[in-house]
Amino acid sequence: MTEIANYMLVIYLGIVLILLILYFPRFKAWFGSLKKQERIYNDKNNNIALLIPARDELLVVPAMIESLKNQSYSNFTPFFIVKKADDPAIKLIEEAGYVAFVCRTQKCKGDALDFALQEILKEDKNLFDNYLIVDADCILEKDCLLELNNACASGKDVIQSKRLVKNYLSKNPKDNNWVTKCNGIIWTLIDGMGNRYKSDHNITAMTIGTGIMLSSKVVNELGGWPYRQTLTEDIEFMYDATLRGYETFFYSYSKLYLEESPSYHATNTRRTRWMTGVVDSKRIYNKRLKKEMISKKQKQNRYFTTGLDSVYWLIGLSALFCLLNLLSSIVAYFTNQPVFILTIRNSIVSFGVIYFSFFLMTVFAVIIDHKYIKIPWYEKILLCFIHPLFYMGYIKIVFKAFLNLNTSKWEVIERVEGFEKE
Repeated sequence: MTEIANYMLVIYLGIVLILLILYFPRFKAWFGSLKKQERIYNDKNNNIALLIPARDELLVVPAMIESLKNQSYSNFTPFFIVKKADDPAIKLIEEAGYVAFVCRTQKCKGDALDFALQEILKEDKNLFDNYLIVDADCILEKDCLLELNNACASGKDVIQSKRLVKNYLSKNPKDNNWVTKCNGIIWTLIDGMGNRYKSDHNITAMTIGTGIMLSSKVVNELGGWPYRQTLTEDIEFMYDATLRGYETFFYSYSKLYLEESPSYHATNTRRTRWMTGVVDSKRIYNKRLKKEMISKKQKQNRYFTTGLDSVYWLIGLSALFCLLNLLSSIVAYFTNQPVFILTIRNSIVSFGVIYFSFFLMTVFAVIIDHKYIKIPWYEKILLCFIHPLFYMGYIKIVFKAFLNLNTSKWEVIERVEGFEKE
């Protein structure tokens, strides 16, 4: 039994090494934001349509409207999409001089986006140069749209803003706790340690539905927003954009702030919804990606689009190995088997692989975005140790997603009531 325990550990560590090698190209992307991004400027003032899904978002609409009023760029038109004709947010939207669409049949965010685009396109397909998708709980930095317009000079089909945590702007301590601090790291992982590198190397970026701007060419080709098969219309779009060859661009000088819920339950609901959609989207597009992406450049795009597979295997295998050895150690302890010590060792090693992987990732994130993570230095150090444990919450979520055990409903996420901005 002791030899088996030793052999199993060697085999496990060998598989871990192979998976880390497979992940290495993505590891290089972690360093993408260490170099300052080159600024670009646009001589043309593009006409930008803002698509703002706002189903039951009365609490956050006023802050969004205020941030739109404070923009340094003026050539834009906001379109809010609500679900109910008696939504009290409509009055605030119209008083601000903006448009409120009522889409009673929306069952997902994709429905709301498609409804708004259909309404706009049937009036004039050439009225807007770009279409920016922004969630209602966001706040746009005053130069957000100005910098997005500058980014249009890149000539790319899809442009994304840098996403930051809105809660750090609040003067209310209740808006900022360890749940918001931990979950907020995700935007650095996606943008600073992923999309920035991809943008510099002309690789399809991970498109996240808020802060993503499409060219009129893309919208007219799509004829609206056809991505409504999952809870993550943005990830569906990412896969299709890879297949269609759309060029993406992440521009770090355009910034917007996203709200993180201080509630662990609400945060987990959002994480579950997102990861379920990610897994479902992969199921829909994976065969086409393998069949159609055959050139060297296409294979590179396919790798970065589906490159989290090695992470799923690494963490999933480690979690399973840890659990099996833990159960074996319990049995060995009560039956007085000497293998008890070795199975405990195996459990600790596999747990350590998970923890250290997430710890290293968190340290990189804190270093890269340290000036935007607005907490004292000692809390940043604590964050490096706490976040890996928080991030382990994804293990159960992803496992259930692969087994189709998660809900597929578009649930309303509770918002921070009375958000107080500094």
